[in-house]
Amino acid sequence: YLKCEKDDANICVYRSNQYNQQTSKYTDMSWTIKRKYLPKRIPFTAQQIYPYIFQLFNGWAWDKLYNRAFVERNELNFQEIRTTNDAYFVFMANVLADKITIVDEVLAHHRINVKTSLSVTREVSWNCCWQATEAIKAELQKKNIYNSVEQSFLNWSIHFLLWNVNTLQGTARDSLMDAIQMQYADNLHIQQ
Repeated sequence: YLKCEKDDANICVYRSNQYNQQTSKYTDMSWTIKRKYLPKRIPFTAQQIYPYIFQLFNGWAWDKLYNRAFVERNELNFQEIRTTNDAYFVFMANVLADKITIVDEVLAHHRINVKTSLSVTREVSWNCCWQATEAIKAELQKKNIYNSVEQSFLNWSIHFLLWNVNTLQGTARDSLMDAIQMQYADNLHIQQ
C-alpha cells in the first residue's frame, strides 16, 4: 500500500512463494515476476512493456494490489466462469495501467496441494481457459488495443492453452486438445 501511494500506481505487484500443504515446505516462485522484461525505471506504464505485457506477470490477482478508483474507472470485473476467472481482470488491468510498481519482497504464500481447491477439479471446467482467452481478446479489440499487444497476447494464449492441455487428464484433456485443433487455432491464427 505504501509503495502504491509513493509511486501513485494503479497496480503494485509483489513477490510470492509456494507453500506445499502436504509437505509444509516453502518454495521460491521467482518466475511470477519475470525480471528480464522489467524496464529499468519503476514505476512504469503499461505501454512501456506492451511487447511483454502478457509475459511479465502471472494472470492471477492475489499477488497484486489494485487501486480501487482505477478498477472502478475501467469497470474491471472478474469473469463469471468456474476457473480462470481472474485472468480477464488481471490482464486487462495490466494493459490499461498508467503506472505499475513492484515490491521485491515475498508478501503472499500460494498454497499448493490443497484438496479442496478449485484448481484440482479443472477437468470439470476444462474450457474456462478458452473462455478467459476469448474474453480478453474481445475486450482488447473493443478498446482498440489489440494491435499494440497482439504478439504478446498470442504468445501467452498459446502457452496458456498448452499448459492447460498438459495439466488436464482424461476426457477433459482430449476435449480441450480437440477444441484447440478444431476451433481455437483458427481464432488465434495458429498454423496447424
